[in-house]
Amino acid sequence: MLKKIETFENIELYALSLSDIVILKVATYFDRRERGIERDLEDLLKIKPSFLEIKKGLNFIVENQGADLPDKFKKKLKENVHELEIELKKFFK
Repeated sequence: MLKKIETFENIELYALSLSDIVILKVATYFDRRERGIERDLEDLLKIKPSFLEIKKGLNFIVENQGADLPDKFKKKLKENVHELEIELKKFFK
C-alpha cells in the first residue's frame, strides 16, 4: 500500500509502506540467495519484521511467481518457499 509522504502544489509524493517493503525484500531474497546475494536478508534483519510479515512475503512468492506455472513446477516452487520459511524462522519471531 502506498503511503503519502509529502504534498506539494501540483505533486503528491508516495512511498511503499514498510509492510510492502518487507514483502518485496523476502521475494528478492528468494530470487537472489542462491547466487550468494545476501543484502536483502541483511535489510530484513535491520527492519526487524514479525514472522507474520515474513509469511506475507512468502505467500506473495507462491501467488505471483507460481500463478501460471504447471502443477509440477508449482509443487517445486512451494517446496523451495517452504525451505526458505524454515531458514527465515531462525531469524524472525
